[in-house]
Formats: sequence, structure tokens, C-alpha cells
Amino acid sequence: MFDLRWHRRNVALHSAVEACWGTGMGFVGFQTILPVFLVRLGGGPGLVGLLPALWCLGIASAQLVVPALTAHRERRKGLVVALHFVAILPYGTAAVLFCSPAGAHLPPGSALAAFLVLFAVYALIIGCTYPPWADYLARSTLPERRGGGMGAIFFFQTVASAAGAGAASLVLGSAGPFPRSYGLCFAAFFAVTFAGNFFLIATRERPGTAEERPGLVGGARGVLSLAVAPGPFRSYLLARALTEGWPLVTSFFTVLAARELGVGGETAARLAAVLFVAQAAGNPLLGRGLWAFYAASAFFGLFSAAFNVANLNLVMGFAPGEDKTRHIVAATVVMAPLQAAVALLGGAAVAAFGFRPVWVVVIAATAVGAAALLRLPEPGRAAGPAAG
Repeated sequence: MFDLRWHRRNVALHSAVEACWGTGMGFVGFQTILPVFLVRLGGGPGLVGLLPALWCLGIASAQLVVPALTAHRERRKGLVVALHFVAILPYGTAAVLFCSPAGAHLPPGSALAAFLVLFAVYALIIGCTYPPWADYLARSTLPERRGGGMGAIFFFQTVASAAGAGAASLVLGSAGPFPRSYGLCFAAFFAVTFAGNFFLIATRERPGTAEERPGLVGGARGVLSLAVAPGPFRSYLLARALTEGWPLVTSFFTVLAARELGVGGETAARLAAVLFVAQAAGNPLLGRGLWAFYAASAFFGLFSAAFNVANLNLVMGFAPGEDKTRHIVAATVVMAPLQAAVALLGGAAVAAFGFRPVWVVVIAATAVGAAALLRLPEPGRAAGPAAG
């Protein structure tokens, strides 16, 4: 029987998993540390914009095959655990590459290409991992307590991310020459996430119902049909589309600090720590001193945490029945082309017009999208009693 005791135990175990992954993500924040890493390798605004574009497109393209991997499974735990271990291999490879003497002598162009390929592979694996993991999270918590449980899980992830980013600032400030210092951050990510994955093995899920396994084309068609079918879920996706510009702001934010104030990787890591501690949207127009960048990082952090947790809960709320995977995939796949376009075009816009005008446009669109989201019906009433 899956009761409150098991719910609390699973929330504690998931919190431990996410605390380890959060610590690791603090070492490799792709909105803070990685943009500075690319700039130091010689990348310009276009390549910095390519980073979130690769992330969005890699995750979306991988998720189109997820229904074929999961629909026929009554239980998801084995698949989710295996994918968690596979997902960390690209950063393990990057750690070996950039910590080795060979990595120190790579031409900048080759180092950039190698890292971007590894990052794209990581995004593809995370794309395959995220929907069954989110569905598994729903199956291993009580529906009536899911919101609070997820809030607790992501709270520990965020606090741990701040700790990881703080540790990264020490590593980047004292771990020797570039790029070895970043290679050590990649190694730290691999080590702590590897350890955290073992907590996942101890979790327990409620069995779901197995469906007929769709083909790749049929599964992709079914996912896209969910997104275009009239109803509250489509309205939610349209409103959310206006809020998808904020990762562009945070990705270029540390690059702006590096360019205007000459800060290094360790300061970018400290900005990441503040980002993770506070998580909201802030105003970098307040001043040009370093304090303003720390303050704005705090605001960005609160916003990104609220954005991620709220959207995951909304998608689950609009998804009827026990299996949430297809709706999670549909939301990601539909948003990904927009996210990638924003990242790529935003990189060109930042290069042409500067950071601040782009930031104003993004925040204005986000405000309109947030207002549209407020007009939607509550997911439980929109999806019916089975929404869970």
C-alpha cells in the first residue's frame, strides 16, 4: 500500500537525489559558468546563444522518442535510474578532456567544438530522462500532496546548487590554469551526481497502466496532437510561450558582467550561487557596480525556481489520468523551437543592440505571458477530477 509514510520517505529520497544533482549543477551552471567558459575559449555572443539553443533542441528532439520507450511500461523506475547514470557520462568525458595535458593544448576552436558536442549529447540524454523522471516523480508521491512534495524537493536542489556554485567559485579561483579549473568543475559534477543516483534506487512507485507501445512516428504524432487540440492545455502553452525569453537574459547576464567589469570564472560562480539562493527576475539597470549584478542574480534566481516548479505542476495538472509523460513531452517539444529561436536570435540582438534593450523586451513579454496565465482556469477544474 502506498501511504503517507511512503510519500514522505520518497520525498526525502528524491530530495537527496536532487540535492546531489543540484550541487553538481552549481559547478556547471549553463546560465552562469558555462557562458564564461565559452567566452574564455574564444566564443562570441552567437556561440553563447547557441548553448541554450542546443539545450532546447536536444531535449525536444530526444523527447519525441520517449513515448515509444515508456508507454508499455507499468513501472518506470528501472528506466529512470539507468538514464540518470548514463546522463552524467558527457560531463565525465569533459572532465577527463579538460583536466588532461592534451586538453590544455587543444586549439580554441577544437576545444569549443568538443565541448559543444558533449553538451549536445548531454541535452539529448536529459531529454530522454526528464519526461519519465517527472512521471515517476508523480507516481512516487501522493497526488493530493504532490505540490508540497515537489516544492520541498526543488528547495533542496536549489540550496545545494548554491553550495555547489560557491564551491565552484573556490575551484575556479584557485585550481590552476585554464581550462583545467573548469575540468575540475566538470569532474565535481560527475562525482556528486553519481553518488546521488543511488538514493533514487531506494525510492518506490505506484504501478501505472501499460499501454500499447507506439511506433516512433505514431508516438511523435500523438504528442503533437495533444499540443494543438483545443482546450486549456493549448491555452496554457500559448500563454507560456511569451514567458520563454528569461533564460536568454540569465545566459548573457554573466557575460555582461565579465565584459563590463572584467570578472573571472570564480565571480561568475558566485553570481550563480546568488542566482540559486534567491531565484527571480531583477533589474541590471540599477547601476554598474558589482553589487548590482549580485542583486539582479538574486532576483533572476527566485524567478527561475518559481517558473520551473510552477510549470511542472501546471503540466501535471492539465494532464488527465495517471500517465503524465505525453503531456510533459508535448509541453517541452512545443516550447523548444521557440526557446532555441529566442536564444539564437537573442545572441545576434545582444551583439547588435546591447544587453539592456533585449532585457527590456524579454521582461515585457514575460509580464504579458504571466497575465495570460492568470486568466486560465485552475488545472484541476479544467482537466476534471482525474487530473491528479
